[in-house]
Amino acid sequence: MFLAYLGPGDFFGELALLDENPRSATATAVEPTETLALERGDFLDFLRWQPDVAIRMLGVLAQRIRNLNSQLENIISFKPQARLAQTLLNLVKTHGSETLQGWEISIPLTLAGLAGMVGANQAAIRRLLRDFQAAGIVSIKNQRYVIHKPRELRKRAPREAGWR
Repeated sequence: MFLAYLGPGDFFGELALLDENPRSATATAVEPTETLALERGDFLDFLRWQPDVAIRMLGVLAQRIRNLNSQLENIISFKPQARLAQTLLNLVKTHGSETLQGWEISIPLTLAGLAGMVGANQAAIRRLLRDFQAAGIVSIKNQRYVIHKPRELRKRAPREAGWR
């Protein structure tokens, strides 16, 4: 299951810093990336020295839990087509920009990555994307997605994605 797409300034692996257990997920860079690593003791010392950072970090963790709850609810409640439509709309909201062709999602998305975000197998996502392409809703080139008919995509989504 895909948990999140992280960008510049984001952090991951914080659970292992907080509770000393092994990491519970794997991070994969989709473009050239520079990362920094922290030792648990140094991290806890820093939080004691800068408690405002701990408060902001708790806010990020709370939002991540909300996002995971929403993903789980969608997987339980909705069919893959609705989940795919919702995922694409959410990606436009967080990583989209308007172009002459439509709303382009600025991050590269592999079929496996998109299937992980949706919580469906790759064959189902491939089939649904073909349907979306045939309807002129979406086009895909070099792992870049352009949404040409956002209203049509919204009709297929389980709830309003809350973007433009």
